[in-house]
Amino acid sequence: MDPNADLDETLPAGSPAADAPTPAPLEGHVLAGRYRLLGVLGEGGMGTVYRVHDLELDEVVALKTLRREWIDAPGALDRFRSEVKLARRVTHRGIARTFDIGDHDGERFLTMEWINGPSLSRRLAESGPPSIGEVVRVAAEIAEALVAAHAAGVIHRDLKPDNILLAVEGRVVITDFGIARRATPASGAPREGEASALIGTPAYMAPEQVQAAPGDARSDLYALGLVLYELLTGRRAFSGDSVLAVATARLVEDAPDPRALRPNTPAPLAALTLRLLRRSPEDRPASARVVADELQALAASDAAAATQSGPRPPIPPALPHRPRSLALFPLRSVGAAEDAWIGDGLRDDLIDSLSMVRGLRVKARVDPIAEESPQEYGRRLDVALVLEGSVLRRGEDIRLILRLSTVHDGFQVWARRFDCRFADLLVISDRAADAVATAVGEVREAATRASLDPAALELYLRARDLQARRPIAWRKPLELLREALARAPEDPTLLSAYAYTLATSEFDVGPEATGRFEEARSSAARALEIAPHLADPWVALARVDYLACDTAAALRDLKRALRNGPSVARAHDLVVRILTELDRHDEARRHIDITLSIDSSLTYAMVDRIRIDALAGRWDEAIAGLSTLDGERREFALMIGVRLSLWQRRDVIEGPPTGRNWLVDTTYSLAREAIATGKLSDNFEHALANLLEHAPKVSRATRLFRQIEAEFSLVTGDRSRGLAAVEASVQAGLEDLAWIRRCPLLAPLHEDGRLDAALATVEARAAAALRVWDEA
Repeated sequence: MDPNADLDETLPAGSPAADAPTPAPLEGHVLAGRYRLLGVLGEGGMGTVYRVHDLELDEVVALKTLRREWIDAPGALDRFRSEVKLARRVTHRGIARTFDIGDHDGERFLTMEWINGPSLSRRLAESGPPSIGEVVRVAAEIAEALVAAHAAGVIHRDLKPDNILLAVEGRVVITDFGIARRATPASGAPREGEASALIGTPAYMAPEQVQAAPGDARSDLYALGLVLYELLTGRRAFSGDSVLAVATARLVEDAPDPRALRPNTPAPLAALTLRLLRRSPEDRPASARVVADELQALAASDAAAATQSGPRPPIPPALPHRPRSLALFPLRSVGAAEDAWIGDGLRDDLIDSLSMVRGLRVKARVDPIAEESPQEYGRRLDVALVLEGSVLRRGEDIRLILRLSTVHDGFQVWARRFDCRFADLLVISDRAADAVATAVGEVREAATRASLDPAALELYLRARDLQARRPIAWRKPLELLREALARAPEDPTLLSAYAYTLATSEFDVGPEATGRFEEARSSAARALEIAPHLADPWVALARVDYLACDTAAALRDLKRALRNGPSVARAHDLVVRILTELDRHDEARRHIDITLSIDSSLTYAMVDRIRIDALAGRWDEAIAGLSTLDGERREFALMIGVRLSLWQRRDVIEGPPTGRNWLVDTTYSLAREAIATGKLSDNFEHALANLLEHAPKVSRATRLFRQIEAEFSLVTGDRSRGLAAVEASVQAGLEDLAWIRRCPLLAPLHEDGRLDAALATVEARAAAALRVWDEA
């Protein structure tokens, strides 16, 4: 049966309005004739966990599949059966019950109790360390569950925050006995035929597991100590630059005292944590029963009560909780060829709507390669889920079909058909995102948008499509968005897109640019008045504040944007640029990885990586990075290549200008001339004067023009003019601490102290901005 056959049905005359759309659920996979897929709960080491409806018993359960790549591995099925047998030996409210094992077309799975609630790792990543009283309660419940497991002769061997669920009714539940085994005999020797192996999660292994030695119940107690430390501090007890370094640190280092990060930790609780983390199993508590009793006693004592509402440590950088990842395959257009742009524009808008889903990492628009299937596309982009579908337009009626599937096994988790009027397309985009969020067990924290004038909607979608194809272009998209706003002047989506596009014209400073900056701020502010819950208005305002050299305000805006839309790539991209300038290069690199994992087309992040390498003196890496900026990205290569050429006093990039960007092309030609002749030409003076005449006195444009003037001057040997240009850049709002500290051309000015005052001013500005960023 053609899955899109219903697209060929006649659309109902006068499709429902936005306040009453027609979302029609389509049947998804039913496994073994009994389990209908309802959503994805997560991925573990052995496979994917789904929320399913047991049609036989009419209840919701969890279903865990075995990854296909495991099926043929020696012993894989035996281990899978072992998980069922071991888990069924334990009956306790703190351990997820296991029900049955089954087979669907060669796909092995087991069913277990569905726990409605987040993992401990998710809770820590989102909320930070809980109160001392809550720490003691959670740890005590984990310990009681381990008492039951160990009494049944079962060792978990992979206890970690990902495998601890916090049920909404208050239970703390251990799950995933994927590598559990029967307790080791008293001799400690492995059973016949059992090979010692490094099994578990390195960050939560006991020292004996790291050494591939057979463990016992005290290995679980060590893992409990690591979980307890993380509950208290929000950080892992051991860190390192690699998985191996993290795992082996515990072999040579004593565990840190949690009171170093959380001074109000009761002494008995800190002492218990450190005893659990002793390197030798003999030095740890004798059993989970001993630990549970100590925690229960502590819960009843005055110590825990006294710190119940005491200060918590500052929320650290998020622990590595990995959100689910999703890519949106191009929507197939089934109608007239001239309507193909609707699918492209709607795809971009759906990506934006899905970016508002907390706990979901959404890839930006990436085109598939020839003949690539949705599952192949998802594997190439390294995501867990793929959303695909079709769109049909007939007159003013739209039929949209969407299907959500897992990548590794291709199971269809969710599908729905939407019939609506064209004017309601963005409404449907929001409602589709809400439904996808529900399917993956998340919530989209944004209200549904209102209907939009059909002509305005078409203009908006066409502008989005143009920007997706060439991000640096702004004139034609701005023209389309201005027309759209004339028809819908109070729409927050249009206002945000218009403000952001205006802000991308930051270096177009001719006479016609007068008032553009104020118009961008006004549009962003109006969008925020109407829809402060959206991410895009905050990103637009951040861009405007950044251009005005108010980096502290920009960072404040970006924090709000990322709270509203954790996967909004533009927000991460601007964070990268700001942190790069504020000389937070390690943190900037982490955000570069996040940015490019969401949207590999955001070339500015690649430029910032090249800039970081150059300012750190890693010239080979920086110049190699230029070679990745080819084709449509060549103007970016020229943009950063000009600066590297000046810093190195030699041409590091060759070839003709692009002919697409006057400022980039002119700077490129003038830099080559200055390096070759050692002089500044009349062309340089004329271009600089023209740019400075129209740029706002305090703006990113003026400060950058002065930075470039300083570099040209120093390359041609005019230190006095170079110093004056730096000082003029500071007066224009310079906050580029990395440049003034590290640019090799400025070294002579540092040596004789002439930059001290300017450096102090920029350092103070950077420190003020970073205080905003570092606030919890």
